[in-house]
Amino acid sequence: MLNLRQAVSFVCAISTTACCWSSPALARPVDLTEAMPEDTLLYIGRAGSDQTGKLAKTGAYGKLMADPAVRRFFAQLDHAIDQFAGDQLEDVKTYRAIKDILQTLAERPAAIAILDGGATGQGPFVEAALVSHVGKDAKRFLKNFDDLMTLTEAPPREETVVGGLSMTQVSAPIPGGLYYGLINDHFLIALGDQAVEKIAACVRQEATSLAENKSLKLSRRKMSGDPEARSTTVFVNTARLLKKTEAIMPMMPGFKRGDDEKVTSILTNLGIDSLASICWESRLTHGGCYSGLYLHTPKGGRGLFGGSSKPLTDSDLAMIPKSPNWAMAYNLDVSAIYQGALGLFKAVDAELSQTVMGAIGQIEQTLGFRLDTDYLDLIGDTIIVYDAPENGGIWFTGTTKIVESRDPKQLRKRVRQIVKTIAKMVDGEDAVRISSFQHRNHKIEFVNVIGFPMPVAPAWAEHEQWVIIGLYPQIVTTALDRLIDGDPGKNSILANADFVKARKTMGKPGPGLAYVDTRRTFAGLYPWLLAIGQVGAAMAQGEGIEIDVTALPSQQTIAKYLFNEVRMTQCDAKGKLYASYGPMPMGLNPLMLSYANTAPMAVAVSVLLPALSRAREMSKRTVCAANLRGLGQALYISAQDRKDGAFPPDLETLLEEKNVSRAQFICPSSAASPDDGPHACYIYIPGSTTSSHPTNILIYEKPDNHTDNEGANVLFQDGHVDFVTPYSRVEELVRKTKERLSKK
Repeated sequence: MLNLRQAVSFVCAISTTACCWSSPALARPVDLTEAMPEDTLLYIGRAGSDQTGKLAKTGAYGKLMADPAVRRFFAQLDHAIDQFAGDQLEDVKTYRAIKDILQTLAERPAAIAILDGGATGQGPFVEAALVSHVGKDAKRFLKNFDDLMTLTEAPPREETVVGGLSMTQVSAPIPGGLYYGLINDHFLIALGDQAVEKIAACVRQEATSLAENKSLKLSRRKMSGDPEARSTTVFVNTARLLKKTEAIMPMMPGFKRGDDEKVTSILTNLGIDSLASICWESRLTHGGCYSGLYLHTPKGGRGLFGGSSKPLTDSDLAMIPKSPNWAMAYNLDVSAIYQGALGLFKAVDAELSQTVMGAIGQIEQTLGFRLDTDYLDLIGDTIIVYDAPENGGIWFTGTTKIVESRDPKQLRKRVRQIVKTIAKMVDGEDAVRISSFQHRNHKIEFVNVIGFPMPVAPAWAEHEQWVIIGLYPQIVTTALDRLIDGDPGKNSILANADFVKARKTMGKPGPGLAYVDTRRTFAGLYPWLLAIGQVGAAMAQGEGIEIDVTALPSQQTIAKYLFNEVRMTQCDAKGKLYASYGPMPMGLNPLMLSYANTAPMAVAVSVLLPALSRAREMSKRTVCAANLRGLGQALYISAQDRKDGAFPPDLETLLEEKNVSRAQFICPSSAASPDDGPHACYIYIPGSTTSSHPTNILIYEKPDNHTDNEGANVLFQDGHVDFVTPYSRVEELVRKTKERLSKK
């Protein structure tokens, strides 16, 4: 049987053989969606290097892979894998057989698909298949696969007939059975006899195939391009998948009545129920790699799949410098996104929604204005964010944000309020000042922190209908100078050669655009690759595997084949297309983008974590204060039933009178649970009446409720609740309350 080391080697073999494209191109492109049923749930297919080899060689990625230094690297890697197999595996013959099969699958068109699935009275079932168009070598490939099954000591097999086809059935406890064999020049491995019959009918053109699926055809039309350039296709039939999920849900363990309604509510808020399908395809075209993700929403997108469809204009894009490190521009409705998020919270968990709304209410009370109507509604449609070398920043500090505003002066006023409020919350009101200066008839305001090693000085200014924000005043002045003096045809991204080339390939941008300077980003990523390569080579040499770190191509070798990547979002009445065009296949681009975005994110997270922790604690304090207010109302209700207006002798009485729930006695900052009783988190002082001194304390928190022990929520006799700091002040108020009660 195969062991773990063999499995590792097989995965390595896939990664190396997938890069080979020495075979001649096929005379006619093969599209394996023609071999799958029209209603296939999930399809993942690739054209194979035989089919894409010619196009690959003429593109940036193909030229990179053909570079002698790169070929030397992969040759050495392949040799190292073979050496590892020879030294470590029990059966080198098995390894070579698997490698040969994987080589064929990498060269020829191949696809995997889930055709159907669900649950019956006999249990769950899945119909799935792997299909490869192995062509005239089909019989030889089948024999090699048979030999491999024998070498790996696979379970017993027997010849059988399924749908008029001669197939081999593998003895395995799988509903429907496991089969493999040939359908004309296609090799097939299938779960379920129904899968064999469905694929056979499509290959023989006796049934409608996935290639004729209306949603897939529409998605491919939206991405346009030469079908012969297609290298990879992923298609998800989300509409049918949702129906399958709804049917299976009641059969799932732990299903409760009403769960389906909750799931439906969540899907509706997310807008997933408006999605008919998802299609992603990559193509080798115009010397680069094009990727398109189309979300088909035939009746209009909602939730995650809705949003603005207003396209970006050249005037919007002209605000981005010609050669940014990275840039993003979006048309979106921030206020609608905010309301959608609140709706989702409510759909997911009503209790969580109340907590969130309570925290938002506390924030709004502290700020002195509403977040939605008084702040988010001031933000216009267009938001542009970029970093450019002329900004002089490191990591994220060179970031410039340009926000369209319906009322720039009012938005600036809100920004000042936010800064002052934050300063007050951290007891830094005296140390944090908002200063200003004039630059070319523009007032630039910035945060000036006194006596604290603050590495940034956030600044902002307005220019026409735009508010410009940067982490330093110099960033804002740089942006202003370019907007005032700049010539969009010469010094904006509209004059960037790679952007112009991408727009010719993909068309005009819709509501979204992203740009990444791939060369600069790779230059930042390469030192890490070099270090990791050296570590890997040293470890391999320790295991007796001959691998030389000098085989790793130099930065210059790789960089000379790169050009910059552009991504666009384009919308129409039937869906939304996310397209990208760059030098590398889709698998490499996220690595480059992640370096541009994760380094700033990592620094930002390290700075913001204490603030987030503080915000979480403040939210719990808000819930705790709400608990005490509710208990106060229950105390007054109880006192009204007594002639002397006395509050009840203990908290247990409130539970007996059923005016409160056990959950109201628990502070979320503590580790207590409702089963711990009404005194788990709060201390009650009996003896007061409705006519007692208004500053008497009725209930206060125990000192260890909050981890920082800096204070406690206190319910006073007049019904109001305050968070009193420090806790020694709470103890002083408790002492005075007890003194007054003792003198009655």
